[in-house]
Amino acid sequence: MRAHDVHNRRLDLEPRRQRLVLANGIDTLNVAANANSFTMPTAETSGSTYNVTVATQPSNQLCQIANGSNTVGTADVTNSR
Repeated sequence: MRAHDVHNRRLDLEPRRQRLVLANGIDTLNVAANANSFTMPTAETSGSTYNVTVATQPSNQLCQIANGSNTVGTADVTNSR
């Protein structure tokens, strides 16, 4: 089975905010300050489930993930934000 990336092309982080950590199961991603997108480090196979959550909030900002859970289809997941 082909693996598909779980990513997003738009983040609404305030400038200079740091320490946002996203998680998908045991897979974690430290999101760089001023990042405007993310791609989880481990690709998922078609038919597998994903559940992207905020593991660590940046200081003085509340981040939430929309469309963070679903089943991987036949293409990359691009609607999590």
